[in-house]
Amino acid sequence: MRNSLRLVAAALLAALLMAVPSGARAQEGLRLAPIPLPRDASVLKTTLRNWQDGDPIPFGFHTQRQPKIGLLIAGSLTFAIPYALSAKIAADGESKEMFVPVIGPFISAAKNESKGCSQYCSLHTLGTVVIAAEGIVQAAGLVMLVAGAVGKNVLAADEPGSVSVAPMVVPRGAGVGVSGQF
Repeated sequence: MRNSLRLVAAALLAALLMAVPSGARAQEGLRLAPIPLPRDASVLKTTLRNWQDGDPIPFGFHTQRQPKIGLLIAGSLTFAIPYALSAKIAADGESKEMFVPVIGPFISAAKNESKGCSQYCSLHTLGTVVIAAEGIVQAAGLVMLVAGAVGKNVLAADEPGSVSVAPMVVPRGAGVGVSGQF
């Protein structure tokens, strides 16, 4: 009903504008300004700020999925840097399992531990712990990357409707054309 009232008001406004002789205004058409928010817009701002996924969606808004950029960047770096180190170790021929992301360091650590140690046991154990920690960091980075890509639902304002009024020439006369998008 509000849309039909707006359309009637736009048609009346167009008729008034056509009655005033002004060629420039008639050629450009008329674009109506959006309806201003009520005086207590602070209530609306508070509602939007406190909106959580699952709450009713306010009039004039819709939800859209938005990635979490901070998690995407942090997850990418947290995953990529240890994986680059693993790939470097694998490329040097130390342990080809390190080419496999996340799981590779654990396989390499298990193989390293099963070999046993000879003279430098504490150094051997430290190497195994570092390789396993590298796998844990890669897994954490991958989890952050996926969580950032999945994102969250946020409110986004609907595009406002528009009404255009312009003169119209038809074969048997002239008139006013009203077009709208709601």
